[in-house]
Amino acid sequence: MGRYKTVKYLQEKQWSAGSPVMLNKGAVLKDTVTGNHILQLQFICLAEKEIREAVVEIACLDFLGKCIETLDYTYTDLKAGRNELFGDRAPVFFSNAKARNFEINIKEITFQDGTRSRAEYKLSAAGERQEKKKGRSIEENPEKTAQRSRKRKIAAGVASAVLVCAAAVSAIIFLLIPNMKYMEAVKQAELGQYETAIEGFKQLGDFKDSPTQVVETTYLMALDKKESAENIKDYEAVLKILDSIRKEKDCTQAVKETRYAMAEILMKNAVNVKDYREALKIYDSLQGFLDSKGKILECNYQIACIYSDSQDRVSEAKDMFTELGDYKDSRKQIADILKEHVELTEEYLTALEFWESSDFDEALEILDKMDQDNEYVMELRGKCLETKYLIAVSNWRYQRYELALKQFESIREYKDSEDYIKKINDLDKQQAAAKAEAQNAVSLAELLTWLNGNWSGDGIYWKAVTFTKLSDNTMALDGTFSRVSGFVGSASKLSNSSLQLVFVTSNFGFQDICIVTKTGENSATLKRWSVTEKGIKSKEDVIHLVR
Repeated sequence: MGRYKTVKYLQEKQWSAGSPVMLNKGAVLKDTVTGNHILQLQFICLAEKEIREAVVEIACLDFLGKCIETLDYTYTDLKAGRNELFGDRAPVFFSNAKARNFEINIKEITFQDGTRSRAEYKLSAAGERQEKKKGRSIEENPEKTAQRSRKRKIAAGVASAVLVCAAAVSAIIFLLIPNMKYMEAVKQAELGQYETAIEGFKQLGDFKDSPTQVVETTYLMALDKKESAENIKDYEAVLKILDSIRKEKDCTQAVKETRYAMAEILMKNAVNVKDYREALKIYDSLQGFLDSKGKILECNYQIACIYSDSQDRVSEAKDMFTELGDYKDSRKQIADILKEHVELTEEYLTALEFWESSDFDEALEILDKMDQDNEYVMELRGKCLETKYLIAVSNWRYQRYELALKQFESIREYKDSEDYIKKINDLDKQQAAAKAEAQNAVSLAELLTWLNGNWSGDGIYWKAVTFTKLSDNTMALDGTFSRVSGFVGSASKLSNSSLQLVFVTSNFGFQDICIVTKTGENSATLKRWSVTEKGIKSKEDVIHLVR
């Protein structure tokens, strides 16, 4: 059913003899949206000249025929030639809802050439004359008017009869047959039989405004189908109808209303994210139409709620609730998510940023204050500790002991960090001792210089020992021995006070190792080892030397 409800049809073909216009059709309508009552009148021009303006007086009568309201209405900007219709697109509003009968009085007609006809014609059923003249026509010059006045007295009856017959024949030939089809199509449209009406208007071709009526009736049919639509398929059919006339008529508002209604159904029946996204897509396209912005918030809220129940999408849910701000209980939803998902908290995300930027100490400081039983906290903490451990081990291997010690101490309880700490501390002690020894160290050259000269001492094999310095790294050893004499070898420093002399005998082909130990400024001990094929063997031969 359309917006306008037909309350009553008026008697068709009302005319008064001599009137330049005839009432072709009329109806009383009610606007179901505003409640206004409308009188719709359609006139036919019977004059030879084109009508530009028509002033009518309308008496509104109740059921008993009593006049309860009088209206004056002017139809302007007309271009109605002979046998053409006018007035049906101009609604006449009346205030008294009890009015059901109407008397139409043509008060004045203005033609395109500027002439006027001020004679009043009270219209009734076609053929009945109820003329009451209150003025004089000025459509011709005064002389012609006087002549016509004299002739009218002689042949009034004949003229009236001829005019009636001519008008009736003209109406039948040129207007009544197609006009009857036209009015039938209009009637069908008003009754909601839109498809029949559209077909009727199409059959009339270019008669009157039939092409326009096709478009308007199609539009009304779309609106009617929109009001009765129950599902998406119904609304899609409405959009298809509106699309068929969008070049001839602006359907923007109707299209928006239809798409809005489609989105409403999608939201009402939505069971998953896909359904809400379909509705969201429509609301976005409406660009703020009605409360589309609020509907967009609701769609996003519902999608976020669905995501919050999914382990894989909970992070998206948090972001969506955050973007929703104060909408509904979005902030509470965020709190509930963070309570259950520590990995999404600001603290954890900050720790993760530190980890990614290799600030492991900063990351661990945050993680140590969080729930240590949470799998995400445990995993990230383990990554930080393991990376620090591997870096410390690398520094240990490259003998960067001070840096390695600092790193191992920061993760003392992780893996074998304590063992590395002990090793580094032991090395520190050894290095300290070596440093202290180095402070009192005597160079090799100094020791060789000290040994240079004649020494004497008693041993099992050696007597009259002599050391002769050959260079800063070599020395000759000689003496009287029971076996052989004349040993020469190279010297190397073992400690601050010892030399190692390696020499080879020319007679037996074996090596002897001698270690000289300084015991005083002019005293020393010499101990010898023999090197054989079976290894090194001590001779237990110690000579005390003096100089």
